[in-house]
Amino acid sequence: MKFYSKRNLLGRCIIVMLILSLAFSSLGIVSAEDGSKDIKGHWAERQLQSWITKGFIQGYADGSIRPDTSVTRAEWMTLANRAFGLSEKAAVTASDVNPQSWEYEQAAIAIKAGYVSGYEDGTLRLGNDVTRQETAAMIVKLLQLDQGQLSALDRFRDKADLPEWSKGPLAAVVSKGILDGYENGTLGFNRSVTRAEAVVILDRALQGGSKTAFHQAGTFGPAAGNETITGDVLINASGVTLRNVTISGSLTLGEAIGEGDVTLQNVTVKGDTYVYGGGSNSIHLKDSVLVTILVNKKTGEVRIVAEGKTSVKQVDVRTGAIFDGSNATGSGFSNVRLQEQLPANSKVTLLGQFESLDISAQSIIVDIPSGSVNNVTVSEQGGNSSIRLGKDSKIVELVLNAVTKVLGEGKVDKATLGKGAENSTFQTAPASFSSSGSSGSGGGGGGGGYSPYIEFIAAPTATPVSGQVTVGTAVYLSTTTANAAIHYTLDGSSPTVASSVYSSPIIVNSNMTVKAIAAKNGRTSETSVFTYTVPAVPDTEPPASVTGLVYRDVTWSSLTLAWNPASDNVGTVGYAVYQNGAKIATVTDTVYQVTGLAPSTPYLFGVSAYDAAGNSSGLTTVSATTYAYSPALFTVSTTAFSGGGAIPVQYAYDGEGWIGAANTSIPVSWTNPPPDTRSFVVIVYDPDASDFLHWTAINIPASVTSLAEGASRTAMPSGSVELGSHLDGKAGYGGPFPPAGAPHHYHVAVYALNTDHLEGFTEIPGYPLMDSYSGLISKMNGKILASAETVGTFQFQSNLIPALAVKEVTAKDNTSARVSFNTTPSAAPVAGDFTFDNGLTVTAVAIDYTLYPFKHFTITTSSQTQGQNYHLSYKGAPSGLTLVGAGN
Repeated sequence: MKFYSKRNLLGRCIIVMLILSLAFSSLGIVSAEDGSKDIKGHWAERQLQSWITKGFIQGYADGSIRPDTSVTRAEWMTLANRAFGLSEKAAVTASDVNPQSWEYEQAAIAIKAGYVSGYEDGTLRLGNDVTRQETAAMIVKLLQLDQGQLSALDRFRDKADLPEWSKGPLAAVVSKGILDGYENGTLGFNRSVTRAEAVVILDRALQGGSKTAFHQAGTFGPAAGNETITGDVLINASGVTLRNVTISGSLTLGEAIGEGDVTLQNVTVKGDTYVYGGGSNSIHLKDSVLVTILVNKKTGEVRIVAEGKTSVKQVDVRTGAIFDGSNATGSGFSNVRLQEQLPANSKVTLLGQFESLDISAQSIIVDIPSGSVNNVTVSEQGGNSSIRLGKDSKIVELVLNAVTKVLGEGKVDKATLGKGAENSTFQTAPASFSSSGSSGSGGGGGGGGYSPYIEFIAAPTATPVSGQVTVGTAVYLSTTTANAAIHYTLDGSSPTVASSVYSSPIIVNSNMTVKAIAAKNGRTSETSVFTYTVPAVPDTEPPASVTGLVYRDVTWSSLTLAWNPASDNVGTVGYAVYQNGAKIATVTDTVYQVTGLAPSTPYLFGVSAYDAAGNSSGLTTVSATTYAYSPALFTVSTTAFSGGGAIPVQYAYDGEGWIGAANTSIPVSWTNPPPDTRSFVVIVYDPDASDFLHWTAINIPASVTSLAEGASRTAMPSGSVELGSHLDGKAGYGGPFPPAGAPHHYHVAVYALNTDHLEGFTEIPGYPLMDSYSGLISKMNGKILASAETVGTFQFQSNLIPALAVKEVTAKDNTSARVSFNTTPSAAPVAGDFTFDNGLTVTAVAIDYTLYPFKHFTITTSSQTQGQNYHLSYKGAPSGLTLVGAGN
C-alpha cells in the first residue's frame, strides 16, 4: 500500500478531485451546470459548489447533484481507491462478488490495501449502503490513525449503542474532525453515507482531518496577544467563547449549538463563516472581523450581535434571523442580502446602522425597529414582502422592483419604484419619490400614469380580541381605513374580496376562528386572525345499556362473552367486563374470552359501556357454568417428530461420536392440565430396554407449559431438578442410543402432580439424584392428577458410526494410562496394537469397566517418566495425541 506524506498533500488533493469526478461519472451521470438547483441552501453547498465549479463533481442528466442520495460500499471503495492512489489487487474470495462485475476490481484493490476484509459470513455486500461507522473504520486504516480515546464519544447520545468494533475508529475520526454528529446530539453511526457526506468526509480525510473543533463549553484562545489557527474551525457546542485568534480558513457554528450562546472576542476569520446553530440570544461578535456570514439554521431564528469594533462585510441570509448592531462602534454589519432561498413568511430583524439591504426572497417580513439603512433594494424576485419601520428607523434610499408593503411610522427619504412595483403601498409617505419618468414629494407626484403614493389599507381589528368567550358573544370588526369593506371567513380559509362581507356582529356559539381583510379600490390589507374558544359543556349522559349479551365456546376453564355495541350521545369508547361482581377487564371490542375459570362452577358475568367522560351504563348480566374437567383433556406434543414417527438424529446421544448426534433435548409441550396441578414431571423412557430412563425432570412449576428444544442443562425452569440419565449417569437429557437391531420406542411422558416437590430420592454426595422407572412411578403414586405421552422411534444405522480413531490418552498413574476411542473398536485392542516412542511399551490392555459403553481401555505400560511426553500410535497410525508421564 502506498501512502503520501504531507509534502505531497497539494498534489494529492488535485489528483483526488480529478479522480473523484471520474468516480461519480462512472455511476451513470453526466455533466451538471454550475449552480445545480438542488444544492442551494444545502449544508454542504460550499464544498459541493466548489467542486462543481472546478469540474470535480458531475451531476445527473436533469442538472441535479442529488447530494442526499446514499453511496454503496462499492462506490465508496471506488472513491477511496482513487483518492489514495491505490491500484494493486488481491484475489477476491467473497462468495457474493461476481468476477465479471465492475465492483470486483474495486474490491480487489481495497482488499490488497488492507482497509476492507468483509463480513464474518465471507461476503462483502458491495451493493449495501456504506454506513458512517464502516466509513470510520476504512479511513482509520487508510490514514493509519491510532484508535481514538473513547472519551471523544462521550458527548454523543447514542454512545451506549455503539458496537465494540467501531468505537475506536469512530473516536479517532471524531477527534481528527473528519466526522461529526447530528443536531440531535447523536453520532448516527449506523446511518448511510450520502454523496454530500462522502465529499465532505473525504475532503477532510485528505487533509488528515486538519479541522480544529470545539465540542465542549469553555473559553479557548490566549488571554492576550493573538494566535493563528491554520485551516477550518468548527464550534459545535453551546457556551463556547473563542478569543484572540485569527482563523486562516472558514468558521462553522454547528447545529449542536442548538439555542445556546457562542461568543467571538477579537477573532478574525479570513474565510467564510457559516451559522447553522444558535438561539434568540446567541451569537456575540465582539471586536471581531468577519468577511462573509452565511446564516442557514434549519429551525427557528438566530440572533447575531455585533459589538465594539466588530465589522462584517457581508451577510447572506437563508433563514430567519436578528442582526443587532446597535452597540457596534465599528462598521457592524455592512451589507445584508436576503437570498431567494429564504422561506416564505420568514422574518429578518435589523437593529443599528447598515450600509445596504438587498431583498431577493419572496413573501417575507423585514423588521427595522430602530436604526438606519442607507440603501434598500427589493429585486424582481422579492415581491409580496413587507418592510416594517419603527418610528425611530429610517431608510435613506429605497428601490422597489417588485410589489412591497412598507409599514410603520419610520421614515423613507427617497423611494424609487421600478417596473413591477407599481402596486406597492406605504403606510407613511416617503419624503420623495422617483419612478419611471417622474419624481416628486411625498403624497404627490405624477408622470408614468400613476400616483407613486398609494393609500395603505389597515388590517381589521376585533372587539373582543381573541380568547375565551361565553356562548352568544358578539364579535365586532373594524378598520381605520375610511370607506374600506371588510371580508371574512369562518372555515379556516384565507379571505378574499369574494368572501363574506362584514355587515353585522359575528355571534360565537362554539370554538371559532375568524380571518378578515379590509379592501378598498382593488387593494387589500394583511389578513387578521382572531380565535375564540367557549367553555366545553360537560357530558353527563351515560351510554345505553349493553344488549344481546351471550356466552359461547364453553370449556372447563374458559368461555367467550359477546354483546351488541352500545349507543351514546357522544360515543361509547369501551366496555367493562365483570365476573361475580368484580371488574376483570376493560375492552374496546364487543367480544371477550374469560380464562382461568374452575371446572363445573357457576359464574355471573356482566358488561357495562362507558364513554370518554367516564359515564357508565347499567350492568347487563348473564349466568354460565363451566364444564367438568376430564384427565383425558390433558395432551402432550412435540415438534421434534410426529406421533409414532422417527426421531431425528440430532436428538440422539452423542457419547459415541455418532455422525449428526448432538444430544439435544427433545422439545415438549402440554395443554389442559388439571386445575389443581402444582408441578409437572417430564420423562423420556425406553420400554424396549427395560424402561431405561433417558431424561427425568421433576418439580417443574405448574405455570410452565413447555420445555424448549435443548432446554436440558441450560434453560430449565427455575425450581426444577434434572435427575441422572441411565445412559451416562449425568444429570439431564441422554438421547436415544439403541443397539443394532429393531427400532426402539422412546416415550415422552408428562405427569401433572398435586404436589410442589417430589421427594424420597436417595442422595449420594458427588452424584446427581437418580432413580429407576418403577421407583419414580412409585414416588409419584397417589400424586398423579393426569398424565399423557407421545412416542417416537429411533433405530441404529451403521452409517452413524464414524471411522475409528483414538480420541484421548490420559495417564492414570506411573504404570498405566487410559485410551479413549471415538467409537468402540469392532475387536478388543491388544498390547501389540499400541506403540509409543521414547522407549515406552505396552504390556497389557483391558476394558475400563468403570465407563460405558466400553470404548475406553486401560493399557499397562513400562515405567513412565514424570513430565515426559510420549507419542502414541495405534496399529501403526499416529494418533497425533501425547501422553504426559505421571511417573514417580
